[in-house]
Amino acid sequence: QYEIQRAAGEGFNLSYDWFGRSSRPANSALTQHFAQVLEQNGLIEERTSKQVYSVDDGRFLPDRYVEGTCPTCGFEKARGDQCDNCGRLLDPVDLIDPYSSVSGSKNIEIRDTNHLYLLQTQMQDKIRDWVNSKGAQWPGLAVSIANKWLDEGLIARAITRDLSWGVPVLDADGNPRPGYEDKVFYVWFDAPIEYIAATQEWAEATGN
Repeated sequence: QYEIQRAAGEGFNLSYDWFGRSSRPANSALTQHFAQVLEQNGLIEERTSKQVYSVDDGRFLPDRYVEGTCPTCGFEKARGDQCDNCGRLLDPVDLIDPYSSVSGSKNIEIRDTNHLYLLQTQMQDKIRDWVNSKGAQWPGLAVSIANKWLDEGLIARAITRDLSWGVPVLDADGNPRPGYEDKVFYVWFDAPIEYIAATQEWAEATGN
C-alpha cells in the first residue's frame, strides 16, 4: 500500500516533506483571523442554544459525543452532527433516545449554553453562484451534492464547543473572549484553515 501511495504522489509531483498540526500557533492565529473578519462582516453572531449535557459524565457533549436514533430515517446509530445512513445534518438535541458515546449513559439533560454561530444563511446565494460557476470544472457528483444542500437551505451552525482541547476563542487583543474561557473553536471550523496555516509555515520555512 505504501508503494502505491508513494507512486501516486510522485505521479502528481508531490513530496511529503512538511507536516502541519492544527495545534500549532500558526493555525490558532489564522483561525482567530478568519473568525474576527467573519464577525466584522456580520457573518458570526453569539446565540444561546440548547445543548446535550451528560449528568454522569459531568460535561456538555459535543456533536460526535452524542449518539441516538435519526429523526429522519430511524437509523439507530446516528451521531449528533449527522446521520451516516441518510446523510442528514443533525443537531444533538434532534436525536431520539440520545446517549453519551463516552460512557453510554442515558442520564441526559438539555441545558442552555452560549456559542458563536456562522451565518451560512447569509452566504447561500453567493455560494450557489460560485458552485454554478465551477460546473464545467468540478465532477458532476460534487456539483449535485452541493446544490442538494443549497436546495435544502443552509442553516447557521455553531463553530464553538464546550471542550477543553482545541483552538481557544480569543478577542481582537488576543485575550480569552469573555464567557468563552472554557470553550474552543470546533474542529470543522479550524481544521480546513490548518491547510492554509501549514502552507504558510512551509512558505516561511523554505522561503518559497
